[in-house]
Amino acid sequence: MTHQKWQAAFSNTAENVRLAYREKSEQNLPFLRKIAALKEENRILRTRVGWEPASDDSDDENYEVAQHAR
Repeated sequence: MTHQKWQAAFSNTAENVRLAYREKSEQNLPFLRKIAALKEENRILRTRVGWEPASDDSDDENYEVAQHAR
């Protein structure tokens, strides 16, 4: 009986962690979309004035990857 209670408690905790992670991920979506839109706008503007495209290995992209890994 004790084992079943522990298992139920762990299952409940795991579900709450999944829900919290999903909610946090969904909160970040508007910001990630805005960043992508700004990068696209930057690329278009650079093309129009004849500048080289921005490098793809910029620090802000590494920051995004690090944030998703958490």
